[in-house]
Amino acid sequence: MRAVAALVAGRDREDVAALFKVSLEAVDNWWAKWPAGGREALVVQPRGRRVGGHQLLSEAEQQVIRQTVPDHRPCDLGLAGQLWTRAGVRDLITKLYQVRLTEQGASKSLSRWGLSFQPRRTGHHRPQRSLPMHSRARDPAQPAAETRRFFHRRQRQPHIIRGYFGGPHVRYILE
Repeated sequence: MRAVAALVAGRDREDVAALFKVSLEAVDNWWAKWPAGGREALVVQPRGRRVGGHQLLSEAEQQVIRQTVPDHRPCDLGLAGQLWTRAGVRDLITKLYQVRLTEQGASKSLSRWGLSFQPRRTGHHRPQRSLPMHSRARDPAQPAAETRRFFHRRQRQPHIIRGYFGGPHVRYILE
């Protein structure tokens, strides 16, 4: 708007472009919009698609799916399985509205609707590793002690130990 004010004040368009560090084309576009719509025409419009404009289901159809999934099982609706999966939700949407989604698309829709079936794994919920983690070692003797404890606990389970070394059945004793 300051650029248009400078043009109205009588400055040359090349000077305005240099002053505001824009191209001559941008200055010309602003000057063309000014007489047509004034100040409102120069306001930057949001770019891209409208919010929700890319969704294949209407708001009413989404609401039906949001209510159906928690209240019913897939087998009650003629679908396979006892529990809802991404594929099951995708099949429900296809059955009701003849709209084909990918499993990833169904997953994104479910998370957008606040429906999540699997807990997210955080640091304290990680599965335990079977071998000791050598990166946790504080001193040089600790990895050896962890390995010794690991194999000592598994002496009664030779099939596990055999799998690590790929050899014939042998009892390993570490002291």
